[in-house]
Amino acid sequence: MKKLVIYLLLVVTLAVITTLALNTPVHGATQAKFNREVACMAHNIYFEAHNQDHKGRIAVGNVTQNRVKSSRFANSVCGVVYDKSKRLNGKPYCEFSWATIAKGRYCTSGGKKYNRKLYNDIKETATMLLTINHVDYTEGALFYHADYVNGGWFKKNVTKTVQIGTHIFYK
Repeated sequence: MKKLVIYLLLVVTLAVITTLALNTPVHGATQAKFNREVACMAHNIYFEAHNQDHKGRIAVGNVTQNRVKSSRFANSVCGVVYDKSKRLNGKPYCEFSWATIAKGRYCTSGGKKYNRKLYNDIKETATMLLTINHVDYTEGALFYHADYVNGGWFKKNVTKTVQIGTHIFYK
């Protein structure tokens, strides 16, 4: 009986610690800002990798996080995802293809529809990525493209790190 009580206390303690970790904003961010960062990460993973397995989805999130850490990109998830500082034929475009439609201040998903259950699963993955130190499956990659895309527009200046699912990652 004593072992059972100790086991139950351990389980409850782990559950409380996990709950606190998943609900604590990172780096002193306000809860509202943290929630926006989770939403931006979830949208990016959803539209870039909803057809990938869990590891492939995390890898797309890894690239977003690697960009946040890099001085070459914005210093927030939303800043990275919706950055429209690049120009193509004089018009702004976003780093991620799904967000290239420029509207107002931000690039948007252009009203794309999504599967709510799948999005909620991906939102949990995004929350985990932003609250827990997770392995970087991409080995520090800042870029990727689908394996069916040539990607020749930047291959000369980057080094391939890994392929996960249908995405090829580079740094």
